[in-house]
Amino acid sequence: VKPKGNASLALPAVYALGVPLAIVGAALVMDHFYPDNIVSPAYGDHNCWLSKPFSVIAFFVVPCSLICVINTVFVAFTMLALRRQRESMVELKKAGCVTTPSDLAITVKIALLVGVTWLLGLVASLLDYDVVWMIFTVVNASLGFMIAVVLLCNRRVLFTLRRACNSQTSESTAVVTTQVPRA
Repeated sequence: VKPKGNASLALPAVYALGVPLAIVGAALVMDHFYPDNIVSPAYGDHNCWLSKPFSVIAFFVVPCSLICVINTVFVAFTMLALRRQRESMVELKKAGCVTTPSDLAITVKIALLVGVTWLLGLVASLLDYDVVWMIFTVVNASLGFMIAVVLLCNRRVLFTLRRACNSQTSESTAVVTTQVPRA
């Protein structure tokens, strides 16, 4: 696997920013220019969400379903690329220099976190209870933190941190001895 640098991030960045921008942009156009339309989202009429049932389908359920399908394909490609990279590290792994977590385990953890959050948002919009909305808001706001915890709290990272701390301690400790000549 050859690193491509920042150029390899351009297409995912356009996808990650462009698709939500297109969905929200279309919803705002409908809300502003066609407020009486059945699909118009009516932002903020009852809460800070899509207020009409058909707008939830048009601007949340359908786009999110399509995004989930597309993201599943992207995850499959990513896992294949990680597998190829991992296979190229076989010699290092045999020597015990590298320990790597399971790609599938990481993917499942992140998918569960994100999936539960989106499912909670859908349930909140269907039930329309303030308590469910508050739970969704807290979970959604802390999603990045939870993903970081899932990725960073593992044996490999803890081992690396311990090794770094121990090497810093041993490198920073110096013993200086002096001899005073006897007269």
